[in-house]
Amino acid sequence: MTDKELLALAAKAIGLDGCTVKVGRKNWNPLKDDGHALRLAVRLAIDFYEGEDGGPHAYAGYFVGAGQRFAVEPHGADAFAATRRAITRAAAEIAKSR
Repeated sequence: MTDKELLALAAKAIGLDGCTVKVGRKNWNPLKDDGHALRLAVRLAIDFYEGEDGGPHAYAGYFVGAGQRFAVEPHGADAFAATRRAITRAAAEIAKSR
């Protein structure tokens, strides 16, 4: 899935129209903006944490139906970017399940 598709689904999950939604003077982009990712997590009750799974990873937990699932991203060079991506991926999965 491309970043554009990921952002469009994440936006859909919280009722925004498309991935170029303006927030103040900035485009909405939880892949790049910590505040946007945090707001996305709060709105959708996504819990996130850091852990080890063969190396450092970011985990974003979300509920679909009766069970909890996780979006998992390896840290690579940027733990913050991995966490934002995990949150955004979780939001996209929530949108796909609706």
